Order: sequence, then C-alpha cells, then structure tokens
Amino acid sequence: DVLGSRGLGDVYKRQTLRGCFRVQNIECLDGVFISHFHEDHASGILELLEGGFPVKRLYVPGTDSGTELEEHILTLAEAQGIPVQRLGQTDTLTLGRMRYAVLWPGESGQNLDLNNASMVLRLNFGDTALLLTGDIEAPAARQLAEEAAEDIRAEVLKVPHHGGSSSVQRSFLEACGPKWAVVSAGEDNQYRDPSDSMLSHLLENGTGIWRTDRDGTVVMTLGEHGIKRVEHSNKWR
Repeated sequence: DVLGSRGLGDVYKRQTLRGCFRVQNIECLDGVFISHFHEDHASGILELLEGGFPVKRLYVPGTDSGTELEEHILTLAEAQGIPVQRLGQTDTLTLGRMRYAVLWPGESGQNLDLNNASMVLRLNFGDTALLLTGDIEAPAARQLAEEAAEDIRAEVLKVPHHGGSSSVQRSFLEACGPKWAVVSAGEDNQYRDPSDSMLSHLLENGTGIWRTDRDGTVVMTLGEHGIKRVEHSNKWR
C-alpha cells in the first residue's frame, strides 16, 4: 500500500520511492506485499522493477486478477529471477522479527470485486499489531468483523480505501480499535479523500490520524511494546 498514491490520475511520480529509499539508506527490499493490482497500489513496484532496484521476493494475492498490470509485474519478476509467492487466508510467514498473517480474502470473498478482494495483512512485532487493509470497502470490512473480530484488533490501522466513505464500516473500525490510523491519499485528489465520515468516526474514538495528503510520507519506528517514534516528511509526498 505504500507503493502507490491515489489521486495522481494517469501520471505517476517517477523515482519517488527510490529517492525516499536513498534518504533512508534502503538499498534492497527483502519482500514486497501487493494488496491488489490497481495502479495506485502496484505502480510503485513496477517502477522499482523497471529501474532494477533489488527486490528479493514478491507476495501477491492468491487469485490472479486478470489485469495487464499484474501480468506486466509478474513477467518482470520472472525475467529478474524474483520469486513470487501467492498468499491466501490463514497463510502466515515471518520476515526477521516481523510476523505476517493473511486475514482476507477467504472463500467468502471469492466473487468480490478487485477492491474488496484486497489482501488484508496483520503484522505483529513484539506487542505491536498493525493492520494493512488495501482497498476493502464496507462489504469486506463487515465480513471481516464478523469472522475475525479478535484477529483484526491492532494498534495501527492503515485505513481502508484511502479513507473513502465507501469503506466506513462501524463494526470493523470498532473491532480494530486502533490508537493510530494512517490514511494514504494523494494531495488534492479528485475523490476528496479521506472522507469526512471516516475522519469523524476515527476522531470520535480518540484515534490519532496521520494523512499522506497533509503530512507527506509517514514513517513509524516500532518497539517491542509499541510505537517508538513517528516521523513525516512532505518532501516525499
């Protein structure tokens, strides 16, 4: 989800990721998770692969999206010898000290559109849990709350679908109960995300909000017992 930015239309800012990585001394990515193959979520990895940036492995949804973007990315990965692993509900893996669990989609999400079939990940580091939700909207969020309410509780929530009103689902947001919410949205985007309804609900529950359209790139440093530090920079919006 950090690899794209909604609201840029058909023109995507080139080299944004590589410039950001350079500042943070990131020279290689051990793994990249792609929630779904819409351009605003996967164009960034395409940029990296086309530029030859070292990526050790790609993790993608278990079901082929049938999009040209997925075909292009997987073809580049194969040409560069990058392993691709498809993940489905109940799959888990560990990278370093971070544990990942795939919570969605399951069998009940087989016939959903590309947004609602986004791969939803829970990340655990020590006592800290983060929930990455792709572009799921109310139907998938409601199903998740019904099927996995305990599993979706997290200290940090990457807000679904850029904070759009179509993703406001109270039972899901209340089950998650985040202390912090991060909204990924393009500056002055045409959808006017995040929506007032999403922001209002988060604020009503005392959730701290970080927005890429307002705050720029948001970097959280995790500790064993919570968030140690939050930084943001408008330079790499």
